[in-house]
Amino acid sequence: MDITLYLAEQLQHNPVLRAGVRLAVEQGEFGLRDDVAYQAWVLEFRQQLRFARAKGELQPDIDDHELAWVLVSSFTGAQLFSQASTGRADLPQRIASLWRYLLPAVATDDTRRGLRLTLPPSKPRAEAEPEPGPGPGTTAKAKSASAKRA
Repeated sequence: MDITLYLAEQLQHNPVLRAGVRLAVEQGEFGLRDDVAYQAWVLEFRQQLRFARAKGELQPDIDDHELAWVLVSSFTGAQLFSQASTGRADLPQRIASLWRYLLPAVATDDTRRGLRLTLPPSKPRAEAEPEPGPGPGTTAKAKSASAKRA
């Protein structure tokens, strides 16, 4: 969950990340069909889900690979819709809403009780601190926009 909220925040301000997303999304306009970037994120999410499973945070019937695919697809759709609607201004809130509906289906009761999905107020751009972004193969935790354990 942390990584999706972190990415939502970074997509508002990080031009390199936005450019990468744009290239992945718009490649069809150039006759290309390459899902390597999406598959890399599926692998990253799957790894994070395995960590969550090892900590007892996932329902026992959850298929890690299938859920990773659903998360990448859902995040991609939410960020595209947010871009079209508000220029991504509401993306962190849309991702928090996505989790509000997904968590009851995938997380254990104990895990859900320990989470909050209320986002802290956004900092104005001038005050925002630059942070390195997580990517496939990393396990960085979101700081400012992440859902933290209570």
